[in-house]
Amino acid sequence: MPILVLALISIKQYNIDHETLDIVYGVLKDNPEDDTWHEDIARAPRWIRKIVIETKEKIKRNEQMD
Repeated sequence: MPILVLALISIKQYNIDHETLDIVYGVLKDNPEDDTWHEDIARAPRWIRKIVIETKEKIKRNEQMD
């Protein structure tokens, strides 16, 4: 997760698009890091925390549908 945070910081908030969000979804789905993700994003900028939290919620909703 720290690498994901660094990648998003380097992309910058104004460059985040649907393709980027799809990649974030894939990374978080393949590497959920359920035990540490809260700690990993604690010091991330608010906009990154929002992306991660919303994506994790989306993954959880989609898994419940399966």
